[in-house]
This record gives sequence, structure tokens and C-alpha cells, in this order.
Amino acid sequence: MSSFSPSSNTGCLSATTTSSSAAIPLPGTLTAWNHEVQVANTGTAAVFVAFGTSAVTVVAPIVGTPANGIPVPAGAVVTFSLSGQSHIGVLASTGTNAVYFTAGIGSA
Repeated sequence: MSSFSPSSNTGCLSATTTSSSAAIPLPGTLTAWNHEVQVANTGTAAVFVAFGTSAVTVVAPIVGTPANGIPVPAGAVVTFSLSGQSHIGVLASTGTNAVYFTAGIGSA
């Protein structure tokens, strides 16, 4: 297991029950084709994230209906490997949660 090495500024989105998205800050040393993104959910409820090449709409999956939202539990930090995705979308299961995201290399 390697450690995560940040390579950019950290972005932040306010996750609410309406999907929102933003570009992932990528320095010149990383491209949208080769990087990891560490996502930290500092809220008290789960959030769902999704990645894409532009504005991303997150949909929370429900029983029997798969969707593009990947759950990140409250208080969790998760690292995702991306290939071609330059934007992150967030959606809160309830309330409002701050979700931080940082591009880099390696895993947590």
C-alpha cells in the first residue's frame, strides 16, 4: 500500500439533497487521465459522489434501482482512481455536508 501524495489545491463542495458539481483542481503535473482523488466527507450523514468530464449529476441508488452515486460514509476519507474524469459531483443523503476533494497520486 502506498501513501497518498497530494498534487493540487483542495476543493470543497457543500453536499445537499440536490446534486452539485465542480471541476477537480488539477496541476500541470497531472492530467484528467492519470490521477487519484481523495474525498473526505466531514458531515454527519453519508454523501454520494460521481465523477465525469463536465458537470456531473449524482443520483442516489435505491433498492432495486442502481444509479451513479458512490456512497462515502459520514466522517470517511476515500481515494478513487480516475481515468478521464475531471469533475466531481456530490449529493447528501440528508442535510448539508462539506465534502473536500484533492487530486494526487497513491492511496490513503
